[in-house]
Amino acid sequence: MEKNPLIPLAVEKYKQQLCADPTRYHSFASFCRSEHLRSESVSQWMRRHGLTVGMLRAQAMLSKHVPIPVAPTPRRALIHRQAVSHRINSYVA
Repeated sequence: MEKNPLIPLAVEKYKQQLCADPTRYHSFASFCRSEHLRSESVSQWMRRHGLTVGMLRAQAMLSKHVPIPVAPTPRRALIHRQAVSHRINSYVA
């Protein structure tokens, strides 16, 4: 079986397109048709590499709305450990 170098490029292009304009293509199949690729072949390649269309869409949405990470403080970690410990102890008793 020969490798098709267009498929990884098409997947990357679809991801970029989702980031730029998520409403341009109504479906993944319509994108594949516009790229002159079989959507079944692209989907199969994506499955072999652990990707799904839903994951690509989620990554595109997350790239637009990246929350500011909150650094854990020692106090917050202690409160979390106490809460988890309390929940575990309440189930045991």
